Amino acid sequence: QNKLIRKLFKENEIKNLKVPTKVKVSAAKPSPVSSSKQHKKTVGSQFRDSLNMLMGTLNATTPHYVRCIKPNDEKQAFEYNPMRAVQQLRACGVLETIRISAAGFPS
Repeated sequence: QNKLIRKLFKENEIKNLKVPTKVKVSAAKPSPVSSSKQHKKTVGSQFRDSLNMLMGTLNATTPHYVRCIKPNDEKQAFEYNPMRAVQQLRACGVLETIRISAAGFPS
């Protein structure tokens, strides 16, 4: 709907983005600019480039999550409080994810 947003995030830029398997993160260093070329990147274009790089990195990975559910609030061995476990599963979105998957949508 918003032309500016569509222009900033062109679909083909994201699809054609080449992302290395390993990304080295370091502080940004200002590059030397020749006196004949005083062109500076806008904040919007810097943000777009940074976001495209982040999305490329995220799309190149296969994240896995481990959710720890405490069996009881007292942290006692061999004690299980099913109501508390369900509360924790709801809070971290596991039950909703199961409902969505059961409805036929991929995760």
